[in-house]
Amino acid sequence: MITLITASIDEKGLETLRKYGEVRYQPMAETRQMLGGRRLVRALEDVDVFITEADNLREREFDTIENLQIVCSCRGNPVNIDIPAATQKGIPVLNAPGRNMEGVADLTIVLMIMLARNVLPAEKMLREREPGDDMNFMAKLYFGM
Repeated sequence: MITLITASIDEKGLETLRKYGEVRYQPMAETRQMLGGRRLVRALEDVDVFITEADNLREREFDTIENLQIVCSCRGNPVNIDIPAATQKGIPVLNAPGRNMEGVADLTIVLMIMLARNVLPAEKMLREREPGDDMNFMAKLYFGM
């Protein structure tokens, strides 16, 4: 079994997958390349399992790919995979709901703090302030004007 992985996966996950066959690890975060079209078809020529985060696997690619047995999308909603085309070819598509859960929670807290502390208006004032107007500027920041 050959697995192509373009999503970021930790070493423990890679070790587990290597127990089942060859693993080709080409994370998009490191390669800075998204696969699609002919490049994706060439990359998947002899691949049985494809684990992706953002590569687009569309109907035209499914029509060409021969060996693929399963697709795993490391997203809550696998919008990058043409699920009807995969289903028509009998290829199951797995996804990862909740994968970004901690990141989304972190971002939510950061945005709440930004709103509570008037960060965006303060940032705007920093960009627009007049030189030599430090006391007025600081008062506006302090009072959230």
